[in-house]
Amino acid sequence: MKLFKMIVSTVLLAALLSLPAIACTGKTITIARTADLQQVILAQMLAVLIDARTGTTVEEKIYPTFEAAHAAIIGHDADIDIEYTGRIRAAILNKEMLSDADELFAAVKEEYAVSQKNLIILPRLGFNNQTLAPAGGAAEAVIVLRKDTAEKFPALDKLITKLAGIVDDAAMQELEKKAQSGEIRTVVREFLRSKRLLF
Repeated sequence: MKLFKMIVSTVLLAALLSLPAIACTGKTITIARTADLQQVILAQMLAVLIDARTGTTVEEKIYPTFEAAHAAIIGHDADIDIEYTGRIRAAILNKEMLSDADELFAAVKEEYAVSQKNLIILPRLGFNNQTLAPAGGAAEAVIVLRKDTAEKFPALDKLITKLAGIVDDAAMQELEKKAQSGEIRTVVREFLRSKRLLF
């Protein structure tokens, strides 16, 4: 009798632990990105993390420009966009550039909340793409998430925020190097495991 109760308890516990993934079955999250290698790496990182931790299907849509990818998230064609603080400040908000990275991020986050009411800027990932930085500014990578998507997937913003600060300049350079000679999804999985975000 005790053995039977133990078996039943084990089965019930296994079923309860699998509920989050089951609850997300049939739902899809779309990431807007360009063909730039950094964008490919970050999109794959998001896709692997979200799929592994929530069971949600993730698809990527490739756009020819950053402007097109941004238009997609505004127009409900995507849920997540990969952006850069300096580019947001200059090209989207049309504001004067700020040289201090912390000040720039704080300003962009606050101004975005006002001008793009259905979009949220999540914490910085940790690296700066100087090729996208306007003169006198920084261009740190950030993830932009639709508010309605965050409401539909309550744990999503907290999950993505786990990436904050872990992809610094050195890490991105190493990821790019490995991605050029290996399968990107495998490279990303190894990186996430090294940061204890994937098991």
